[in-house]
Amino acid sequence: MGNKNMVGDLVRLKSGGPTMTIRSLSENGESVSCQWFNGSTLEEAFFHVDTIVISMGEATKSTRTVVQTVHHVSGLGSNVPLL
Repeated sequence: MGNKNMVGDLVRLKSGGPTMTIRSLSENGESVSCQWFNGSTLEEAFFHVDTIVISMGEATKSTRTVVQTVHHVSGLGSNVPLL
């Protein structure tokens, strides 16, 4: 996927699984840190960019909700612009 990934993009693993939000990109652009909810628990892991795809059909409202939640949990607060 190269440099097409952006922080805040909704992705999933090519093999399936939950929709995840990209939290950060590695300096070399080869991996991304993604966050997702497992029930009410926020999970996070690193994935190689070749193992993820953009998640299609997600509503903008859902994107904003996930980003706001991630900002709240990470302590970034409301000073970070939304999508």
